Amino acid sequence: MAIRELIANAIDEAENGIIDIEKISEGVWKITNKGSEIKPANFLIKEGEKNKEKGKIGKFGIGLKDAIGVLMSRGILVRIFTSEYQYIAEYRKKSKIIDDKCLFINIYNNTREWLGTEVILENCKDHYIEDAKSHFLIYRDKKMIEKTKYGDVLLENDENKNGTIYFNGIKITYEKTFFYSYNIKIEENKLKEGISRERCDLSREIYKDSLKQIIKCIKSEEILSRYYTSFVKTRDGSLKGELVYTDTQLKVIEYIIKHNIKAVLFPAEREGRLITLYKELYSRKGIITIKLLNSYYSRLQKEMALIENNILADNYKAEYTEIKIDDLSELEKSYFKLICDIVKGNTPSNIISNFVLVKENMYAYIHEEGKIIIPIEALGYIKNACLKIFNVIEESVPYGKNIKDEVVEKYIDIEINKKDRK
Repeated sequence: MAIRELIANAIDEAENGIIDIEKISEGVWKITNKGSEIKPANFLIKEGEKNKEKGKIGKFGIGLKDAIGVLMSRGILVRIFTSEYQYIAEYRKKSKIIDDKCLFINIYNNTREWLGTEVILENCKDHYIEDAKSHFLIYRDKKMIEKTKYGDVLLENDENKNGTIYFNGIKITYEKTFFYSYNIKIEENKLKEGISRERCDLSREIYKDSLKQIIKCIKSEEILSRYYTSFVKTRDGSLKGELVYTDTQLKVIEYIIKHNIKAVLFPAEREGRLITLYKELYSRKGIITIKLLNSYYSRLQKEMALIENNILADNYKAEYTEIKIDDLSELEKSYFKLICDIVKGNTPSNIISNFVLVKENMYAYIHEEGKIIIPIEALGYIKNACLKIFNVIEESVPYGKNIKDEVVEKYIDIEINKKDRK
């Protein structure tokens, strides 16, 4: 953490954000930035305002002093050089009375032509430096996928590192189920206040609003396609990674609509007509049925724009290809009439207004129109067709007259041979 703080400070104060980290000899490392320099006032306790500046990732003042103190306590000697001063850190007794040692910064004059700060670390192991560098985006092997005004979406070449969340280029946490890494650039109040001094392993609650802002701006087909693939693969309705956010789910739905993908979302725990609708759509080619946990589904139901897009099961309107009755054979017409008469004769008159024969293998009752949808294949199975129609009606409107047993006994399945059709 301490070396990480020194690197963060150097990046902040560099003219172009580029610094040099160099191994001088065994156990000796130098961190150099050209630009701003450390001043004696930076070591005063009152000095600690840097973390209030936008876009800054280090903490000059308190952060700097703490970092030096931690390093010195672990046997790593710290020397700092600028164009005017050199600062040598050491632990020594504050007085003859008290045995405890305190951290002192000895300040000496220095002369050098270029502006900038050099930090020399002695007795510093190589892996300390490498570990510290791994927390900075500039030292990660990654691919920039998309830039937004709120931050960037990245794909790390090491798949195990995807899911890293950065704030202004420094790692603040890791989400192992995420598909991408994200670099947050806009400071939300919650994020700014919640960043710990170590700036790592932050609670999702602290940075999620900032992350959602990035996700809402994503336009990359590569990213949205990957979200979509995971979205449709869910088996039990649970989602992982970025998809747990409603904003990401809405981006996937935008992708579905844009690409004219026929998909219907269902709650994982279904009841009533949704049970039958799911079975029907699941068996139909060209339509993708997607189950979501009820908590996800209920949040999406609040999005008014989705109602018009025919993607939520509760608002789903059947899409079908109507068959003209005049195009049927005489035998098919008679069976169609028989089905209509059986259903009409055993349901209240205000429930059904008309019957529609369709090419698709689907049964549906459109309550608002009083319309019954019947597949052409139903004409070969009278009893079965009637039972299915009663089922879809009963799931939508409790009509109080259960005649299924009577239908089973009274009517038999009659199969129409293909040769009997036109």
